[in-house]
Amino acid sequence: MPRSKGHQREGESDLMKLSIGASGSHFVDGSGAPFFWLADTAWNGALKATEEGWDTYLRARSAQGFTVIQFVAMHWRGAAQPLHGRIYDEIDGHVVENAEALTAMDAYIAKIVEYGMVPCPVMFWTNNPRQMSHVPGA
Repeated sequence: MPRSKGHQREGESDLMKLSIGASGSHFVDGSGAPFFWLADTAWNGALKATEEGWDTYLRARSAQGFTVIQFVAMHWRGAAQPLHGRIYDEIDGHVVENAEALTAMDAYIAKIVEYGMVPCPVMFWTNNPRQMSHVPGA
């Protein structure tokens, strides 16, 4: 199946505008072309990989024909201390974002699109307070 126009970087590509086709049986991209969701789950890849390692991984998955990369985007018990820091912390009962970590995550997500694949972040994963020994105050 031909790849969608993922390498097209003028504004938002058709690839990033997925929706359900008129028949309700499949995805389509922004141009209306069928989109086959063939995802690889990188789990902690965007949290723990070096830039070089992330690039190597994405190059391989793109060459193998994957169309989507699923990954955990926030720290969790499998990645309590991400390479670029935690996206947020709870301090004195308030959620405080980490701008440096958000910027790094943005770059990792942009790299997925650069390789012609759709990013599919999992925003929270198994954040049961009883299992979050890595979160201050938990």
